[in-house]
Amino acid sequence: MYHDANALLAALTSQHCEISPETEQIMRGKYFALTPEMTVLNLTTVSPRQLGFTRNAQYGNIFAQGTVQGLLACPIEMPAQLRRQYGNQPEGQILRVVSRSKIPDPQGRPRIFTLTQYAKTPYLALCTAGSDTCFGLDDLFVWICPSK
Repeated sequence: MYHDANALLAALTSQHCEISPETEQIMRGKYFALTPEMTVLNLTTVSPRQLGFTRNAQYGNIFAQGTVQGLLACPIEMPAQLRRQYGNQPEGQILRVVSRSKIPDPQGRPRIFTLTQYAKTPYLALCTAGSDTCFGLDDLFVWICPSK
């Protein structure tokens, strides 16, 4: 359990996680807040294909279809917490975390967190996910499964 972003960043750094400068800036910013108590979330990965798409899909459509199917977007702290806990991520796998927080790039387009692992080094970064950004049918997105 981390009480502030600095402690979470220190934990990630101690695990030799590479954090993009933009990600660190967001984590140190006023919109990044940690949940005050431990919360267990039931996460799932879902591809556009699993959401019913038959060709590359725009992020806005992926988000809309996921929510129609009952999936929930993640809190802003969740990608960093997941990066810290997911030490055995397969090499080359890219996970895109669906966030309920708006994280605009300098042009105002939304961005989402990505978790990757290359050369045994875990990475936490941001990627543009504007309404015009397309993703492949088998790209993986992390969502919260609602409690039953």
